[in-house]
Amino acid sequence: MKLNIYLIIIFILAILIPCSVLGYLAFRASSHEEAYLEKELKTIYSRELFHAAGIIREELTKIEDELDKVIVFSSDKSDAGIFKKWKKDSPLIKTAYRLSKEFKILYPVYNENSEEDEVSFLNWNKDFLRGNSATPVYTNILFAYKEDIAKESENRQKNDIKAENRNFRFDSTAKLKIDEKKVMPKLSKNNYEKKSSDLNSGYYEQQAAESLAQNKELQEKIYKKAEDEGKNVTLRNLNTKVQTKVKEKSLFISDLLKFQEIITDKEKGIIPRIIYDKQEMLFWKKTKDKEIIGCLINGDEFEKRIASLVSGFSVGSKERFMTVLNENGELLFTPSIQTKTEWTNPFVSIEISEILPRWELAVYLPNPELIKRKALFLKTVIIFLIMIMLFVIAAGSILIIRSLNYEINLASQKTTFTANVSHELKTPLTSIRMFAEMLQNNVKLSVDKKNKYFNIMVSETERLTKLINNVLDFSKLSENKIKYDKKNIELCGFVRNVYEECKDHLLNKEFKFKLNCIKEEISVFADRDALKQALLNLLSNAEKYSFEKKDIEVSLSMDKEYAYLKVSDKGIGIDQKYARKIFKEFFRVDDSLTKKSTGTGLGLAIAERIIREHNGKINFKNRDGGGSEFIIKLPLLGEKNEK
Repeated sequence: MKLNIYLIIIFILAILIPCSVLGYLAFRASSHEEAYLEKELKTIYSRELFHAAGIIREELTKIEDELDKVIVFSSDKSDAGIFKKWKKDSPLIKTAYRLSKEFKILYPVYNENSEEDEVSFLNWNKDFLRGNSATPVYTNILFAYKEDIAKESENRQKNDIKAENRNFRFDSTAKLKIDEKKVMPKLSKNNYEKKSSDLNSGYYEQQAAESLAQNKELQEKIYKKAEDEGKNVTLRNLNTKVQTKVKEKSLFISDLLKFQEIITDKEKGIIPRIIYDKQEMLFWKKTKDKEIIGCLINGDEFEKRIASLVSGFSVGSKERFMTVLNENGELLFTPSIQTKTEWTNPFVSIEISEILPRWELAVYLPNPELIKRKALFLKTVIIFLIMIMLFVIAAGSILIIRSLNYEINLASQKTTFTANVSHELKTPLTSIRMFAEMLQNNVKLSVDKKNKYFNIMVSETERLTKLINNVLDFSKLSENKIKYDKKNIELCGFVRNVYEECKDHLLNKEFKFKLNCIKEEISVFADRDALKQALLNLLSNAEKYSFEKKDIEVSLSMDKEYAYLKVSDKGIGIDQKYARKIFKEFFRVDDSLTKKSTGTGLGLAIAERIIREHNGKINFKNRDGGGSEFIIKLPLLGEKNEK
């Protein structure tokens, strides 16, 4: 269908240009709305996180008090008896210890009766407890430099707030308004004189964190001051700013202190220690005799408590879920909500406590498109107004648009069909035609060359047949039209027949082709043709992706319940991250190594479907030294399987 050039010009001038301009304006408006909604949600969820962090800090205080009550030393009993009672009274206690006034370790000690946990405890903590080494002690920078932050916040006036920190809204008359209640919260020195319970609620901490995050100049100044004073500034585990791909600096800065320095002027406490990327927590308290007693906290029990506490915050919510990530960025518990979320990039997250350095509370959106859908409301309204305004013009252009759409779709379908078919069929058809014409034109050829050309033509024809059969079989499998004729099959003989069929073909291509059949009597209940096709597909796959080391082996084994048919090669192998995808239809690993091999991506999918419908399974793994290994697992023939 040919389009009138004048109609195209009219369409461009009357529809395309105005719609493009108005569409651009609508896009800009929706972009602002999306940013606004995202900021609002982050503010709401941040408050939830700070509240939850406060509850976790309260739990840490409860744990400290619980251990303080349980860990009581009595001089009229043996150390071992006392410590066993501690562990019995509280599951939080993993390894107990006792130090003298001079910080000599009285318990545990190295001897033949020492438990494994006690030996490990001494290995990692003896130097620290004796004062021979130091450990990082963390401080929240918001409180360490609260005077600087408060002073800077008071000096910052509303007229200095940048445009990106304002909240814009459109009213019904399209006048621009600024929501003054949403501007950056003010901080004052008096804010920091509140009771500790207020601080635990997270309100003032949230204000200070927002103030520091919004003022990059102040942020750089505070961290620079901390570094100049010898503090260690680290990066957070998580990254909420995905577009920058740069991790934020942690709010927790650290000093290296010895055990004696940490406990000065204190009666009890918990000291976090990160040893080889694993966090351990030491509880300590002073006795009346000025000795030190305490324990290594049981990390598994501690994580269970925190996970149980936080998991309740997400109950009943489908729009977001909250979780905790430990010092290595690993989830303490997996939410029940189905999601494809990237765990290292939460929607919003905060650090929890100085006692839990590198731990973070995070909120994830199971459906990240939720904000976009809400933001589309404004765009829909604007588009609706545009459609009304352009209704008369659009009515005269509908035929042109439909015609253009029809032509584009038709051309796209033709191009896609041609590309897909030619990609797989062009090479073998070209080879067949070339050799056929040479033979037809009576070109003087030797008998050996003629036989060679005939063999190539037969090989290419077989290749086309396999391709077409794969496509047809996949269609039948997808529509469940295949009916299997299952019979008793002696598997070793069956595999040997397939081996003999493929042997010459593979040997001609310089492959080493081996068959290893340990037992002769291995019977299964299966459709012979379907099982053969599955095996041939695996052999074809091994052949296609073996370039340098051409070595294929088929082996057969069994156990009490299953037969195992293994096809292994020494080809290029498959990256482990694709292991679950290779059995999906049309999937091909697209890299420089596999581009030289053609295919439809159906072979493994068909094989997996056939074996699955025989109550079996195909497993894949990479071989040591390179190559792939596919293992077909089928139930052995028996009364149960026959039924």
